[in-house]
Amino acid sequence: MRVGIAYDLKSDYIAEGYSEEEAAEFDSEETIAGIENALKANGYKTERIGNVRSLLSLLHNGKRWDIVFNICEGINGIGREAQVPAVLDIFNIPYTFSDVLVNSLTLHKGLTKRVIRDLGIPQPILQSLKLPPILIRSICLSLFLQNLLPKEQEKELTHIPGSQKLKS
Repeated sequence: MRVGIAYDLKSDYIAEGYSEEEAAEFDSEETIAGIENALKANGYKTERIGNVRSLLSLLHNGKRWDIVFNICEGINGIGREAQVPAVLDIFNIPYTFSDVLVNSLTLHKGLTKRVIRDLGIPQPILQSLKLPPILIRSICLSLFLQNLLPKEQEKELTHIPGSQKLKS
């Protein structure tokens, strides 16, 4: 069985000009090699595909696999993790992990909570806020600092403009 491996390699994105922060979710060479070695050790023939752009190019040139081991995070947009599954669906190539709908839905936390609620699973009430960017940065900074500071320094957070100690 031929297994293609679809992934987003961090070093590829950094080489394309993405920042370390923008490429933080992507995988290392060691991760990809580990997956490839595990598949080979279990008797599978593997081929590295790479990211969604590489996948599109390979498919355009007639390349096919029996299944694709997909760990792509994708780039750009709410459906970024669904990009590879969507392309593979078009070509009727099976793949591992979640399908297009699950990948898209779970990146939208508000819709995910609504689906779970409608299934009758108890959960906290959804509160969605639209805040100005400056307020979001202030809140994030406060929360970040709260988690870094030792307990005895927490009271100093009240000195950060716009910050307020949140109750746990």
